[in-house]
Amino acid sequence: MKKILLAVCLVAVGVAFAAGTAKKAKLTPEERAARRAAAEREEYLATGGELKQPGTQLGEIYYVNCQRRADAQWIADSAAAFEKVLHVGIVVTNGQFRIVKTQVVGSACVFIVDDPALPTSLCAPEDKWAMVNVSKLYDARPPFFRARVKKEIARAFAQLCGALSSQFKGSLMGPVVKAADLDQFEDDRLPIDVIARFPRYLEAYGVKPYRLSTYDVAVQEGWAPAPTNDVQQAVKERVEKWMAERAAKKSAR
Repeated sequence: MKKILLAVCLVAVGVAFAAGTAKKAKLTPEERAARRAAAEREEYLATGGELKQPGTQLGEIYYVNCQRRADAQWIADSAAAFEKVLHVGIVVTNGQFRIVKTQVVGSACVFIVDDPALPTSLCAPEDKWAMVNVSKLYDARPPFFRARVKKEIARAFAQLCGALSSQFKGSLMGPVVKAADLDQFEDDRLPIDVIARFPRYLEAYGVKPYRLSTYDVAVQEGWAPAPTNDVQQAVKERVEKWMAERAAKKSAR
């Protein structure tokens, strides 16, 4: 009986120790960021970084900034986020918006305007454009205003690409009947079922995703540009050496 009690006690102590260790092992946001940065650095040293393969992209979506109330960087951040997810060319430029005879830029475009006389947003997929009106999104608190602008741009882009709703409750494509409704959403990310609809519409607009690969693969396939730093130079030399050794082995057979 004593042996059994001793075993139970040891197990309990072990569980408590493990729980305590797990609790201590919980990383802070800064520690997680540091680990992520270290992993990204290791990957860069191994591959030489990511590249767009020339000639694989077709068409471009334009974000046309027609206002000055919202920071241009917010628009650029939204464009960069969508390009990262979709691997399509998204260009941010300045321009003008006319509700009558709207002039589309690129394959399709999202206009960002500041006009109290216009609605909060408009979408005309048949004419290949959407519009976001920051005057109806304004909030004196900059973080709220920034978030609203980025969320409404994401919604407009989604609507331009045929995604008017999502099966996921609480997603950004849920009911929004006033600007303040946008504040309930955590960020401007879209659910997977919405993003999954984009390729079909983008193809109809004449937009084809570019191929994203790594520098070492580009060297193997013969389309890598000249190295831009010591890391890429080292990767290039290593891959070329490996290719030469492989070719020599094949010719010796």
